[in-house]
Amino acid sequence: MSKSPPAEFPADLIRPRSGSLFIGDRQPGVSVELIPFTIDGEAVEQTLDFILEISATDLKDLAGRKFEFPSNPEDGYVEGSIYIWSVHNPIDLHSITFGDPHDDEVSVTLDMTFVFEFEGERKNLRTTLSVDLCIERE
Repeated sequence: MSKSPPAEFPADLIRPRSGSLFIGDRQPGVSVELIPFTIDGEAVEQTLDFILEISATDLKDLAGRKFEFPSNPEDGYVEGSIYIWSVHNPIDLHSITFGDPHDDEVSVTLDMTFVFEFEGERKNLRTTLSVDLCIERE
């Protein structure tokens, strides 16, 4: 008996609640808290964290710019994951686009693939998230 192909992951479950951009003396990073959701009876409360391999110590280095990244395992990929079904499912961050900062926030758009097929639970999900990030200077 053959195994049926993995089902689609409902893209509408991946919605940002809030987020932060960490910038300063160390590598810039992005943290995006997702709105909690339930899938397959499992309650999921996750935050997506990415350390960005880019040179930027000030917002002027980021404003209006788009940074692109290769997929894992190519050199320069950005590592991320989401914990669902008792496993860490990798996330490939393809690009991040920064808007112009306003007050203590900056809008970003993240283009990424949730690599659910790595563990075989669902088909991979390519999606784009837009979120306003609070700027955290370190």
